[in-house]
Amino acid sequence: MIINNASKLYTAYPTSKVNNVAKTAKTDGQKDVLAVSDLAKDYQKVRSALSQIPDVRQDKVSEIKARYNAGTYKVDAASIADKIMDIK
Repeated sequence: MIINNASKLYTAYPTSKVNNVAKTAKTDGQKDVLAVSDLAKDYQKVRSALSQIPDVRQDKVSEIKARYNAGTYKVDAASIADKIMDIK
């Protein structure tokens, strides 16, 4: 493919044109202010309290491990199925 008059291609997309930029208005020296709502403060308190709670209840894990190792931990399949079906 041969392109004749390639210089015309450059005129279709002018790149050297400079757009004028409007000046911004002067501020009167006010600072930005951050206002946190009471609801956000409550969420922050709850989140802080929840971060103190461990993800794993070690007492329950230890109890189940001990019952499993002793051979007394039995799983009732029907009970598990009922709980699975109860999920809302």
